[in-house]
Order: sequence, then C-alpha cells, then structure tokens
Amino acid sequence: MNVAALMTPSPVTVTPGHGLFILAGDCLVGIVTDRDLRETLPGRVTTTPDMHTRDAAHTPLHHRIGGVPVVDGGGKVTSRLTVTRLLRDSARLVRGRVEEAAQEARL
Repeated sequence: MNVAALMTPSPVTVTPGHGLFILAGDCLVGIVTDRDLRETLPGRVTTTPDMHTRDAAHTPLHHRIGGVPVVDGGGKVTSRLTVTRLLRDSARLVRGRVEEAAQEARL
C-alpha cells in the first residue's frame, strides 16, 4: 500500500517566523513557536505519495516524530502521514490475518 492511501489531506501549515496557538474550544492550552519547530524538526524530513507505507513508516519512527509531511514531485506539501494512521492500518492488517488463520484452522 502506498502513502497516498493513508495520508491526511489539507494539513495545517505556518510560514517561517510564526507560531501556533493550541486551543481546546476557545481556551488557550499551549503555544508552539517558530523556535520550538526549528529545534524539534530534524531538517527536511518528508515522504511522497507513491512511497510504500512499509518504507515510509521508518521515517517518523527513526526521527521520533508523530508524522511527516507528504510532498509532491515539486516539493509542495500536499498532506501528512501520521504514526497513528500507520498503526491503525497495521492493526487492521494484523486483525485480518488473525481472522484468516482462525478460519483456516476451523477447516
């Protein structure tokens, strides 16, 4: 399966020099500054829509981040791939294989 099947469209983005307010409803619960982002992100870590999820999964795990931007051939950010989506898909595949094995055992 390719990244395109699991990526989240329309990611929230900010331009350099800006930060993000984290809200719970209308209440401010946190702030992420430009400096926070520069110190946290390990350079330009990205993936592409046509990369296999098996290969793309190594990127966020290796860098210990929750997801990676998905970029097209021109480097434009089109979406993001999160570790949560990768885990959900893996769990679905494992569940399917367990059910298959159980059915075969009954035969």
